[in-house]
Amino acid sequence: DAEEMVKDYRALGLADQYRFEHDKAESWYQRAREIVEENRDEETAALIYHELGTIFLSRYQFEEAENWYRQSLTLSDQQGKQPQMAVEFHHLGLLAQTRGLDYEAAEDWYLLALEMRERLGDRRGMGDEARQLGVLFQEHKRWEEAEGWYQQAREIFEELQDVLRTARTFGQLAMVAEERENIPEALEWAARTYQLALDHELPVLVQVKSHLARLRDKHGEDSFTQWWRGFTGGDPPTD
Repeated sequence: DAEEMVKDYRALGLADQYRFEHDKAESWYQRAREIVEENRDEETAALIYHELGTIFLSRYQFEEAENWYRQSLTLSDQQGKQPQMAVEFHHLGLLAQTRGLDYEAAEDWYLLALEMRERLGDRRGMGDEARQLGVLFQEHKRWEEAEGWYQQAREIFEELQDVLRTARTFGQLAMVAEERENIPEALEWAARTYQLALDHELPVLVQVKSHLARLRDKHGEDSFTQWWRGFTGGDPPTD
């Protein structure tokens, strides 16, 4: 039963990928690839090519990763699979960003992904692309553009009531404000992140506590306590 074998090979590949055992994962994906190519199953092949691209990207083998992503993109385009095309645009952007050679190439890919997701009416995907563009510009210290993209992402995630993505975006806005040495604004975004993480038991709570501690040290403990009481009406967290 070739179809079930492919499903199992891909599942085993994913399990190894989650354990960061990339060589084992590649071996499973390659076995799945051989079957789908033999059976001319181009729809599943596009997905496996993407998975192979991600394995090579994880190993920083950029040329191989790009080759697999582009093969997946070509097949997805031929089949009119626009959602998968958006995924490939995003990962080609991620690859360009990880290589650190040319941020403009990464920007172009992310903008293509954003345009495709907008065409599909994928609001959450649009928010993800906007936030990734924010990360890209933040890495290159282009603070205003980074903040602009994060604000776009924030508006979308708040509209969708996606609490985790909203909290992460608040955290990015806090980082940008800190890097611009605007500590009061950084404190405001970090405090909002903290409150969301606390109220909804989000996994970002550990990171935001660390960020607040750093901001407290920069602002001074007494000033921090005074600011916190003015902003929240309560005492600052002790942990």
